[in-house]
Amino acid sequence: MKNIIQMFLPFFLFLFFTLILFFYLKNDSTTPSDNSSKQVQEIFKDVKVRKEVKVKQSRSSGTAEVTRVRWNHHNGFERLVFDVTEDNSANFTMAIDGGNDTKVHGEFVGYRTFSQTLPNFRSSNIIKEMKVYELTDNHYKFTISLYRPMEYKAFALKKPARIVIDMY
Repeated sequence: MKNIIQMFLPFFLFLFFTLILFFYLKNDSTTPSDNSSKQVQEIFKDVKVRKEVKVKQSRSSGTAEVTRVRWNHHNGFERLVFDVTEDNSANFTMAIDGGNDTKVHGEFVGYRTFSQTLPNFRSSNIIKEMKVYELTDNHYKFTISLYRPMEYKAFALKKPARIVIDMY
């Protein structure tokens, strides 16, 4: 009996800690909010745009998707990447809130889904948190709360398609 316990104990410990880690990460992640359109409009009603960047502008067909959101710290800046399916008709707009320099707002129009888990920014020196709000089908807004005012640049890359935001 003792040999059986010694043989299976490492397996059960591994399984136990894997389950704990899974539930911790699952509960710690953020996914897009299911707020009503009216609630989201209330959140964004006082936003005063100070700086705006538009990427991939044209008419929207609603077939693009945000497939993954990634974040990484680089030397001197932090990068947020939205992996998207290619659709030249989808729009992305981003603006710094003129009334609050520690808030950045973004908007995805023509994106069919944005149901991906957001990165954990616990080790970020720039980003406190990010929240995504679904306004209507094919229309999502997000806010990024910053620790201090930052400059940023947003641009689109192809092959693979992605929207990149560098904050410095």
